[in-house]
Amino acid sequence: MSIDALTFIGPWPFRRLKIRSADELVKELDRLGLDKALVSNYQGVFYKDSLIAAEELMEEIHPYRERLIPVPSLNPSIYGWEADLVDIVNMGVPGIRLIPGYHGYTLEDKLLSNFLQLVKENNLFLQVLARIEDERQHHWLTHVGQVSLRSLQDLVYGNKDIPFIISGLRYLEIVTFLRELPEDSQTLADISWIKGQVLPIDELIDMGLGKRLVLGTGQSFHYGDSALLMVERLEDNTQKEDILKNNMERLFPGLF
Repeated sequence: MSIDALTFIGPWPFRRLKIRSADELVKELDRLGLDKALVSNYQGVFYKDSLIAAEELMEEIHPYRERLIPVPSLNPSIYGWEADLVDIVNMGVPGIRLIPGYHGYTLEDKLLSNFLQLVKENNLFLQVLARIEDERQHHWLTHVGQVSLRSLQDLVYGNKDIPFIISGLRYLEIVTFLRELPEDSQTLADISWIKGQVLPIDELIDMGLGKRLVLGTGQSFHYGDSALLMVERLEDNTQKEDILKNNMERLFPGLF
C-alpha cells in the first residue's frame, strides 16, 4: 500500500496541465506504483460555489472511489458555507481542504471558529495548503499571498483534537513547523514542496521528524516522480513505509 496525500484534477485556468481528469490521474498513479490518493479539484479553488465544485469532484472520481479519496475544498468565508458543509459531509468525504491564500481569508480570522467546531463534530480531518503554485510564477492578475507559518502553528496548537495534514511547505518551513509540534499533535506534513536539498528526507528523519512525514506529489501541478524518488532512495524500508503509508494509516485508521 502506498498513498499520495496531495493530488488535484480539473483545469488550471492559467496554463494547461498534464493531468486534468480522474482517468489521467489514475493512470499516473499506476505508472508510479501508487495505490491511493487524496484528491480535490481546481474548481474548488476558483469556483465561488464550493458545493458545486464538490459535486463535480464526486461525479468525476466516482468510477475510482476505491483509489481516489475525495477531500473537497471549502471556503468558510463565503455566505452559506454551513449548509455547503452539511451537504459535503453527506457525500461521505473524510476531510476538507482549506486554501486560505486563494479564498481571501487568513487562518487568524475569527470566522474559522464556527467552522472548526463543525469539523470536530463531524469527525473530519483538515488539509491546509500553504501554497499551490510558486509565488514567483503567479499569473499577474492573481498574486496570492503566502500562508504564514505562525498562523499554521497556532491553528494546529489550538485544535489538538482535529487531525491535520499540512501541504505546500518548503524544506525549512517543514523543519520549523514540525520541530515545534507537541508530541500529542495529530499532524502530518507532506513532502510535495521539498526541493533543492541533496538528501532532504534523510535529514528530516535524522532530526526525528520521520513519523510526521507523508508522501505528497502535488500532481497535477508537479511531476509525481520527484517526491516519490526522494522516498524510494531511502535505504531503511521501515522509514520508507512510514512515509508511503504507515504514518497516514496511524492517523486515519480504517480510511485506507
